[in-house]
Amino acid sequence: MEFLLALDQQLFLLLNHLPHTSFLDNLAQFFSGLGNAGIVWFVWGFWLIVKEEKQDRWFFMRLVVTGSIAWVGQWMLKELIGRPRPTPDMGAILIGTQLTDFAFPSGHA
Repeated sequence: MEFLLALDQQLFLLLNHLPHTSFLDNLAQFFSGLGNAGIVWFVWGFWLIVKEEKQDRWFFMRLVVTGSIAWVGQWMLKELIGRPRPTPDMGAILIGTQLTDFAFPSGHA
């Protein structure tokens, strides 16, 4: 297990230290904020319900199940697994504010 944790940290640092510009940093923060805002997903889900429910009467149920699975992943599994987020102490370059919740599983993924 320690090998996997060391590999995970090395891969993170490799990707984290790739060259990037302030424009790309700001763009990434913008899209990350959209995903974290939640309202985007509610609006998107409502639009899909209105559009697809006419053609597929089970669409709403599948949307509820998918949302439930996402909720379990975001709230329950993160607490159970408890993988800490990268910090400057480990060599991570952080942009924006440091989040305080756990890092895995990723809500963006």
